[in-house]
Parts: sequence; C-alpha cells; structure tokens
Amino acid sequence: MRYVKVLVGALFGVWVSLGYQNAKAASPFPESITAMQYLYHFQFHDADSLISQLEKEYPDHYLPHFVRANYFWWQIVSSSDQHQYKEEYYEALKKAENFLEPLTDVSNPDDNDLFFMINTLAFKARLDVMNGDYFRSLRHLNRSLRLIEYSLGRESQHSPLYLTSGLYNYLADYGKKRYPFLALYPLIYPSGNMETGLDYLKMAAMGSDTLVKAEAHYFLMRIYMEPENNHEKALEHAQWLTDQYPANLIFRYYHKTILKEMGQPDLVAELQKEFAGFLKKNEQLSTDQKSYFETLW
Repeated sequence: MRYVKVLVGALFGVWVSLGYQNAKAASPFPESITAMQYLYHFQFHDADSLISQLEKEYPDHYLPHFVRANYFWWQIVSSSDQHQYKEEYYEALKKAENFLEPLTDVSNPDDNDLFFMINTLAFKARLDVMNGDYFRSLRHLNRSLRLIEYSLGRESQHSPLYLTSGLYNYLADYGKKRYPFLALYPLIYPSGNMETGLDYLKMAAMGSDTLVKAEAHYFLMRIYMEPENNHEKALEHAQWLTDQYPANLIFRYYHKTILKEMGQPDLVAELQKEFAGFLKKNEQLSTDQKSYFETLW
C-alpha cells in the first residue's frame, strides 16, 4: 500500500494547478486564478471571500467548487484539527465532479475539462489515503488513470498536461522498478519513463503559466528529495518556491528540511527566523494554524 501513498501523495500532492490558457473569457477562470494565488500566499481570508463570490456567480460551473476544495485542503494541511475540514473538502470535490463528468464522458473531451477531472478524482483518492481507505482510493485512481491514458500525447496542445503526464511517466516507471508486484502494470496502462517524466516536469517549470510553474517546481523538489535523493537539485526548486511565495509556510518547511539534511545549520537558523516573522505577522492565520506551524520548527 505504500506505493498507493507515493502515487497519490506525489502525483497529486498539496497543490494542483489550474491549466487555464484556453479558458473562455466569460468564465470564473480569471478570478479562480487569483483565489489560488491567495492560497499560495497564505491569504486564506481573501481566498475564502473570493471563492464565496465565485460560488454565487457561477453555481453551475465546476471550477469554484474545485478551488473551494483546494481551500479546504490548505486548511487540512495547516491545522492540527483536520477532521473538521475533511467532509467539506470531499463535498466540494463531489460538486466539481458532478459538473465535470458529463464533459469528460465523451469520445473527445476538452483538454481543460480533462485536466480538471483527472485532478478531481486524484484529490478524492488523496483524502482516502489520508483516512486509510486504500481500496476506495484505488477506485478513484483507476478512473483518473483511464483519463490520463487518453491525455498522454496531448501535452503540446495543452501545456498543463506536461505536469500530469510528467508525474505519471515518472511514478509509473518508478513504481514498476521499486515494487515487483507492479511488473504487470504496463499490460493494463501505458508504461512510464522516469527520464521523460522529469523532462516534462522541467518543461512545465519553465513555462509561462505561473500556477503550473509552481506545481512543477513543487513536485520536482519532492522527487529530488525522495526518491532521487539529490538535495542540491531539490534545494534549487525549494529556493524558487520560497522566493516566489515567501509567506507560504509549507514551502518554507520543506526548504528548511532540505537545508537541515544538507548540514547547513546557519542557513536553517536564518530561514527559521524568517519563518517566525511571517508566522507572527500573518493575520489571516487562525490561532490553531499558528500553533500547528510552530510545532513544525
């Protein structure tokens, strides 16, 4: 079951990008991008307010519900009391899926809808893994893998797919090599390639889409931390993330962890001082969140 954790946790970890390049102008996409940026910058009150507005203005669109799920996920990973947000997280994903399923259950779905459906299912699997319900998570993953199979090869026409295709290629190949019982996996789903996966992620990280770039840098950081065990490369991506999103305490936590493992106590101390400053001055963090982040250091 550890591979299920690796697949869900790394493939669709804490953050998912929006993939909005081809979105129609009259849609919730522009404001949703802003709401996601609020989340990245730990401006949770601002994000909550904007998402509420989107839910009222676009009640029949999947995106406000998808972004709302992201909001609840941030509450889950930044709080010691995770239970209170889990049900709301799952309900937001169910609403997004209800609107997405008819759009993707066709012979030639729109690439943007396809991208969001893949991630919505993976978000469900992620919570199942957190709750220890591995069989339920596998059902969601199987549905997302069918869509990923369709999306492979479409990256050049919709660049956010470099992110999902990159993660799929890397993890499918890694899983086969790391866990012998997955040797028959390519008979059911497309085989992966770790090198291709890293190349795709690097392409996503060099793109112009700011949210996709952040996602790609995050996953490259996690992959180079483990299983690649290359802390120098992991540090490059951690530095990029903290430079772009200095108030993001999750990114700073990973940055600190990498420096600690590299034996850089002076840099760890400097980063910890900055961490304390951002923690103290962020008025959009609850008392519980501030207490939780204090325990990480």
